[in-house]
Amino acid sequence: MYLDSRALDAAGVENKVLRESYEFCRRLLITMEGRSFWAANLLFPPLKRPHMCAIYGLARYADQIVDSGDPRHRAEEFETWSSRLLSDLRSGVGGDPIGRALGHTMHTWGIALADVENFLNGMRMDLTISEYQDFADLDRYLEAVDGSMARMILPILEPLDPAATAHTIATSKAMQLTNFLRDISKDYRRLGRCYLPLADLARFGVPRADLGARTTSPALRELVRFEIARTREFWALGAAGVDHLHPSSRQASRLATALYSGILDEIERRDYEVLDTRAKVSTRRKAALVLREYLPAPRSQAA
Repeated sequence: MYLDSRALDAAGVENKVLRESYEFCRRLLITMEGRSFWAANLLFPPLKRPHMCAIYGLARYADQIVDSGDPRHRAEEFETWSSRLLSDLRSGVGGDPIGRALGHTMHTWGIALADVENFLNGMRMDLTISEYQDFADLDRYLEAVDGSMARMILPILEPLDPAATAHTIATSKAMQLTNFLRDISKDYRRLGRCYLPLADLARFGVPRADLGARTTSPALRELVRFEIARTREFWALGAAGVDHLHPSSRQASRLATALYSGILDEIERRDYEVLDTRAKVSTRRKAALVLREYLPAPRSQAA
């Protein structure tokens, strides 16, 4: 019994193995540390939900390998898996749940294989690169990973205007930049990575080692304030393009923006303390945002 069988039915997924593959991707989405993607996905029409799960399932699985795998074998594991995945997608024969679901989604929505290849190339950077000199350097990573993700989901969002591409990419980059700010300590302590441009650290007088401290220094707080302002510019650019999407995709897009950008609100509320605990939007706040998008606005009554 599939927990999201209505969505699979609406998407016309009848094959048992393919349904199990989409269910595998859906469960990967549910097990993410945050539930923002899952909550936003519920506001898509049922026929779109499995396909969004396939793409984010790809991202989640790749992320698990490069972030959580055995450091001694991460690179080998990633190369083996990604090579097999691309081979399956090219041949049309899905060998694992990700490949089967993603291949079906790509065929259904006309998603280019090149976007999957570019995404995997971006994820591969995390295996060898642990710091970025300036924002232009970091943006090459964002373009590879998040730009490719945006291009993969864009056909499902059904853009009504070519301008939707730039806005959707901006939203995808904003999500990643928000993640970087929330996970400064985790990325540095556990993975040895610094996604804050080194030029920005130097500008604010923040030694790289301070990212592993117990509490956030005044200089790092100012740096985080600066990075949040930059990230909000991406959020604003993305939000300005929601009306370029098909109406069936707008609610979910607005909710994803509200939920994820809310992490920045929480960091600000904590006076830019980012090292002691991981900032997150409260369950009550998430519920309020979901209800705001899900429930129709009350009609004004005549006096």
